[in-house]
Amino acid sequence: MPENNTFASQDEETASVAKVAHDFKVPFLGIRAVSDGQNDPLHLPGFPVQFFVYRQLAGNNAAAVTIAFLKLL
Repeated sequence: MPENNTFASQDEETASVAKVAHDFKVPFLGIRAVSDGQNDPLHLPGFPVQFFVYRQLAGNNAAAVTIAFLKLL
């Protein structure tokens, strides 16, 4: 975690898949999007609205990055 505590991220799922891919010598690239954070830039009314809106936004962002990456191949 940075010393100023401005952000922190934890990703157990992708790390596990990356380990298995490495063990079997399979190329792997994980693209993830973070949907939870300390601030609410959209000023939504709280749970569950925040959860559903930011989960969808994070998923859309991850999909857009994946599509852009694949177009470069």
